[in-house]
Amino acid sequence: MDKAHYAVLIPAEGAARPQAIDLTGDVLAELQDLVGGYIETYRTRSSGKHILICNEEGKLRHLPVNEAATYLFMQNACDYFAGDVLLVEDGGEDFAYYTYSDALDIAETINAACGL
Repeated sequence: MDKAHYAVLIPAEGAARPQAIDLTGDVLAELQDLVGGYIETYRTRSSGKHILICNEEGKLRHLPVNEAATYLFMQNACDYFAGDVLLVEDGGEDFAYYTYSDALDIAETINAACGL
């Protein structure tokens, strides 16, 4: 299981969890499907080595506020993430993905920090 590629799905409602990503297919379409629309990316503020992928029209479409992603990763106190968000690694020119065990550890850390 650890040889597959995973992101961490931070849903607007519910606990964060590992999300398998199929790199043999249309990855962009898969990422868009997971966040429910066109994607927009944000670097995390702490180290910049992680990237958040969200629905670029989440607020316009009145998707629910993603309190966990907003609490942990939003740099502007007046802004928020709407809808489901994916967390991946910064791979330079492309996204990099976690192993299952790393994604699980990150998801558990997010859940503990947010009381989920």
